[in-house]
Amino acid sequence: MPPRVYFYRDENNVIKKFIYCCRCGAGPFKESEKNYKYLSTWGNDRSNYCVPCAKTMGLTLFEIEDKSLLSEKEKIEKK
Repeated sequence: MPPRVYFYRDENNVIKKFIYCCRCGAGPFKESEKNYKYLSTWGNDRSNYCVPCAKTMGLTLFEIEDKSLLSEKEKIEKK
């Protein structure tokens, strides 16, 4: 398996951490993809689950919206 990438730079050049599913390891997800590609649960500890795993576990998905048609704008630097 290839090594995982854990950090990325957002559009403001701030270093942020990629998120992976705690159950199946799916990802990487950016923080901006929360509530439509992955679900973050809050309790004594923070757990992140991809949408298929969250549905399988029966977690409430009331915050997840269908944003599959959303086109994300990524900045690509040309050399």
